[in-house]
Amino acid sequence: MRDELTYQVLKTIPLFKEIDESNLKLIIDHARFVNLEKGGFVFHKGDACQGFYVVIHGSLKISFISMEGKEHVVRIVGPGQSFAEAAMFLNKPFPATVQAMSQVNTLFIPRELVFQCITQDPSFAFSMLGGLSRRVHLLAAGLESLTLNSSQQRVIGYLLQQQHAEDGSSGRKNVNLPANKATIASHLNLAPETLSRVLQQLSESGLISVEGKVICILDEEKLREF
Repeated sequence: MRDELTYQVLKTIPLFKEIDESNLKLIIDHARFVNLEKGGFVFHKGDACQGFYVVIHGSLKISFISMEGKEHVVRIVGPGQSFAEAAMFLNKPFPATVQAMSQVNTLFIPRELVFQCITQDPSFAFSMLGGLSRRVHLLAAGLESLTLNSSQQRVIGYLLQQQHAEDGSSGRKNVNLPANKATIASHLNLAPETLSRVLQQLSESGLISVEGKVICILDEEKLREF
């Protein structure tokens, strides 16, 4: 059962879709599940990074504390996403703190296992480089957004990135926020009240509806033009 679950999880992740079956079996045999309750820490800033993680269920935030003592959320990680690859390859302490925002189930893949896979199948290294390159691209786009876009543009951009079609919804699309609004605001470098104000403006304009952590995009085309 465990091996089958691990196999199904790994096959949904771009990094492992093209991996050689022998290496996939090697990972399945040696990776281990790590479970966390809400509020639990994977590791803190400065801790040694011994491998990387794949999220199976739940969501985590990667954050650091500024000199002023304010938390800044760098990234929110959800099911099917991985983290800590760069720190693992650099063999450096992790530069941020990773904390569970809900009950979380992750798969931990040790550094030694990754290097063994690369030795046996060099194409595995190209897969990892591709994944890290996409991450850098997204981070650069995010930094550009935080630097150049207004608060309203940041919120709209985030909603459009997170949206998914709702079955039988006549074109309406839902966004299930992976964290509370204070965390989302930190991720967008906004004050929580600014995020609430923007969501209210979009709601009053008939572009979205808000029900707790579920935001329904009512008119995507007009939202993009707003």
